[in-house]
Parts: sequence; C-alpha cells; structure tokens
Amino acid sequence: MNCTSNNNCTTTLCCSTSLCVHSNLCLQGQKLYQDSCDFNFECFTRCCNDNICAHFATCYEKCMTNADCVNTTGCCSQGFCTDKNICVSGGKIKGEYCDDHSECKSNLYCINNQCADSFFAFLPRDVILLVIIIAAAIIGLSIIIYCCFKLCSTKNTKNNSVKPRRNSNEGSPSGARANLLDQN
Repeated sequence: MNCTSNNNCTTTLCCSTSLCVHSNLCLQGQKLYQDSCDFNFECFTRCCNDNICAHFATCYEKCMTNADCVNTTGCCSQGFCTDKNICVSGGKIKGEYCDDHSECKSNLYCINNQCADSFFAFLPRDVILLVIIIAAAIIGLSIIIYCCFKLCSTKNTKNNSVKPRRNSNEGSPSGARANLLDQN
C-alpha cells in the first residue's frame, strides 16, 4: 500500500519509502535521509523537518556552551544542542564543554569548563587539602627547628655559667707561694 505519512498505514502505523512497513522501522529510528516522518525519533538522524528525515544539523542548534541552548534543551554536546540527558547522565567525552563534573563521563573531571582526564585534574577540595597539609608541615618543621635552637642555646648558656675547677694548690700555704711565683 502506498503512503505519504504514518497515518496512511492503518495496521502498521509506519510509512517508509512510500510503503507501509513494519512498525519497528519507525520505532527504532531506521528511516533514512529524505524519507517521510512524523517525529524525530523515526529518523536515523533523529531529525524530522517538515515531515522529511533531514540532516541532523537542520534540527539542532549549534552551540559553544550550555547557555547557548537555554531556549531548547539547556545542554550543549559536540557543538550542538542535544538532549538534556547527555548533561544529566554524565555522557560528555574528553574535550567537551561542561559546567559541572557530573556532565562528564565517570573517569573525567570538568576543569576550566572542559571535560579532562582525572590524571591532571585537581578538584578544589584537593587543592585546599594540599595547601593545609603543606602549611601544617611548614609549621611543624618551624617548631622543631625553634626547639632545636632553643635547646642548643640553653646548653651553651649552662656551659658558660659553670665555675671553673679550682686549682688544687689554692687555699694552701704552698699554693699561695705557687700563685705568687706564677705572677712574676
């Protein structure tokens, strides 16, 4: 049976290449370029423009950021406004624009609004933790160095304040003579 739209096919509800065909062809998006269509999901390109399967660029706006798609889906992926589930489910790949880590695939992070490898990524909480550890290490090292200098200076002060040993000749009459002889 010849058809021009899905409505002309009473049993299958799917018209392709001007023939009524099995409904799976429509439901699984297997219609090719310039085939008749009623909905985007029927076409392989996911673009039904004026009831004809068209190139996907016809249906989707070009974008650089998610904000460029604010009037449609609010999600920019690979230069086109796309289904918001790409952003919500973390479907963006390396190099794509992102506003949050959750938009990128699980092994990627959003760094400077771009999905990037986690190997080179430092999350803000990681940087803060690293700064705290370094600051604690510097403070601890400073306290240890201060204690060492304090301990060393205390030992030097004690050594200087110890009275010199008395000469065994001091206090005896012969010791007085020895001291007098030493002065000449």
